[in-house]
This record gives sequence, C-alpha cells and structure tokens, in this order.
Amino acid sequence: MAAYFSGLSKHDQVLFLLNAAFELTLGARGSYRGVDLPAGATTKLAAFNEVQHQALSMARHVLAGSQARYPDEVFFEILLEKASVGGCEGELVSALESAKSDLQRAKSQASDNDS
Repeated sequence: MAAYFSGLSKHDQVLFLLNAAFELTLGARGSYRGVDLPAGATTKLAAFNEVQHQALSMARHVLAGSQARYPDEVFFEILLEKASVGGCEGELVSALESAKSDLQRAKSQASDNDS
C-alpha cells in the first residue's frame, strides 16, 4: 500500500487518507452498538481513534507540504501497529483498499469526462 500511496499526487494522497479515515468510522460503529459495550470494545474504539488520528495527521502534513512527516512506509507500519493493538487490522486493510478503489474510480470517471 505504501508504494501505491507514494506514487499519488499530493491531492490524491489527501483524498486517499480522508477516504480511509471515513471508512474506519464505519468499522468503529460496529464496536459500540447499544448501551452495553461488549468486552474489548473500548480497546478497539481506542485503536480506531488512534488510526484515524494518524491518518488525519498525515493528511494535514501532506496538504501543508510539511517535511516533518513520517516516510510513507513508516506511516503505514504505524497504522498497522496501532490497528493490531485493538484488533481492527481487518477493518484498516478494508478501509485502505476501499479508499484505493474509490480514488481509482473517481480518477477513471474524471478521465472519462475529459474525453
């Protein structure tokens, strides 16, 4: 995923990260249905929150053109590490793949409209 991300324009990197963060919010919703949280839900919610924090922080750095950001490979390693702590690696991978598909679809539609 890092190689794919590194090949994107700054605009597309931010869009990718925002799409992934949005998809993660959908995964998080499954962790706190109803009043009584299941065992481990707090840990999972904390992991979702930390992953979203990292993704949105990276988006801010990318958009600002900041050099004070993690290298792409390190960034994705951090995301996977944070997700694994709370058992939401599957949701993270799914969100990243969905963000990639959404971006590719949007670029394809834009290309079709330019034709």
